[in-house]
Amino acid sequence: MKTLIVLIVLVALHSFERMMPSVYAQSTQSFNTLRLEDPSSIGSFVTVNPPSGISPYTLTLPPSLSPGTWVMRFNGATGAGAWSPWYNPVGSDKQVAWFKGTDSLKGTSRFTFDDVNAQLLLSYTGAITVSDTIMKLVNTASSSASSITKNGFILASSGTLSGAGSVSTGLIIEAQGAASNAAALFTNGRVGIGTSTPNTMLDVNADVAFRELNYTAALAATNDNLAFNTGNRSAFVRIGSQSSNFKISGLAGGYNGKILMIYNASGKTMTIRHEGTGSTAANRIVNSTTDSLVFGDKGVVTLVYSAADSRWIVTATMGLRGQSPEETTKTVTNADKTLPSADNNYIQVTNNSGEITPIFQDGSYIGQILVIQNNGPQNLKILNAGNVKCDGGEASLGSRDIATFIWDGTKWVQIGFDSDN
Repeated sequence: MKTLIVLIVLVALHSFERMMPSVYAQSTQSFNTLRLEDPSSIGSFVTVNPPSGISPYTLTLPPSLSPGTWVMRFNGATGAGAWSPWYNPVGSDKQVAWFKGTDSLKGTSRFTFDDVNAQLLLSYTGAITVSDTIMKLVNTASSSASSITKNGFILASSGTLSGAGSVSTGLIIEAQGAASNAAALFTNGRVGIGTSTPNTMLDVNADVAFRELNYTAALAATNDNLAFNTGNRSAFVRIGSQSSNFKISGLAGGYNGKILMIYNASGKTMTIRHEGTGSTAANRIVNSTTDSLVFGDKGVVTLVYSAADSRWIVTATMGLRGQSPEETTKTVTNADKTLPSADNNYIQVTNNSGEITPIFQDGSYIGQILVIQNNGPQNLKILNAGNVKCDGGEASLGSRDIATFIWDGTKWVQIGFDSDN
């Protein structure tokens, strides 16, 4: 009976060992290891071996932990271990993650990586209430050493594209949607194109082209505040075929230093008016002669805008036929007897309404000459009053009579009279 009892205990211990995982803490007399063994597969185990020369320490398991994933972190300098939460990732597939605080990783739909096309994407499609910058690169490194080169940003698009029509572009910038859009701002430093050592604020070591705007819309006889496109955003305008002669008294879209070249390919005469009062003051054109400039077909005028003068300045001409005073015709009535003397130098007047005393507009500039020719059939009486000063108190113009005046800044002063009677 004693032998039978021992056998039963041995069988029970062997069965218990087969049911439960085993942990063996061996001494140096055996194999000096901590071993976890799978009881269902003898020989399948994991061992943890201490390093040689280890100082004794105690690993204490915490009695409880809050929900989440926890890890044991060892301090290599002190040999101490402590339990802490594992980084908690917050984000979605393809989002680029960054550390948030000390215990989490975070991602956003604004910052993603396309692992199929190998593209890094920064985007923002939401509404903004304050100024927003999607990416900022800052290089504030400093040095006193000689021959140091510092670059804020380098972008390269290289590699051979052997296919027909292939295009390699280093940088594409697009800005739109606001009241004012700037594709790029260079606030300090020189800009070099075709050179790595620019000597001026803009140094172009290559050719430069201003794309042509071929303007084919019909122009009026006189064009005030003319805009060939929105804001005159073309530096070179070709005026296509026109049915009659035309005048330009002012141009919209003037900004300090802006250049505009106008090429007359209309087949008609183009006149550039000096200080045309039909246009807004800031849109007017001036030239050194104070006369209008007359261009034939294939004539060219180049203008630059002066912010100090608030005017377009004529800087060059080609194909100029000559300089001509502005002329017009006017039929006066008792209800409408104001002469357009601000814009013109020669006015032919028709009067069918009895003797009329016309009213003069002020001149545009000191020294402006004005010739009044009465084509009749009724007389004109010009009085020495208001902004007019006549010889003998008045000038009476019969049919075909002519009176000449000069603007002195305050009055039209009569300087001549010719009677055809």
